[in-house]
Amino acid sequence: MRRREIVLIGIIKILFLLGVCTAIGLAFILENIAVSNVIVIYILGVIAVAMWTEGRKFSLVYSILAVVMFNFFFVEPRYSLLFEPSYITTFIVIFLVALLISTITTRLKEKTYQNRLIEEKARHEAMRANFLRSISHDLRTPL
Repeated sequence: MRRREIVLIGIIKILFLLGVCTAIGLAFILENIAVSNVIVIYILGVIAVAMWTEGRKFSLVYSILAVVMFNFFFVEPRYSLLFEPSYITTFIVIFLVALLISTITTRLKEKTYQNRLIEEKARHEAMRANFLRSISHDLRTPL
């Protein structure tokens, strides 16, 4: 897949997950569930973005957008981007979670890819050995 396609798919996934997390948060508000639980939904979104996209950039972008969405939809006064200094902690926490989770998932994906290459190489080596054994057997056995 080309780099441009990967970026476009990553952006679509980010926007989709932001929409889902915001919708869940708004449902929480309608059900009178505490706003502090909404941030947990956005953190779960960070984990989902890290798992479903390539690299750390998407998770970090998602974390910034998640804080903006949380501030816009769930912080008083609602539907404004007035920034309250106490929410810098929220931003730092989500950003660190995004950094840590994306680092872990990136390493896990790389390790999985390396393991797949090793397994494929071992399978090819086994096929080669079987082929050589078969030829050696045929050469030693008279017709």
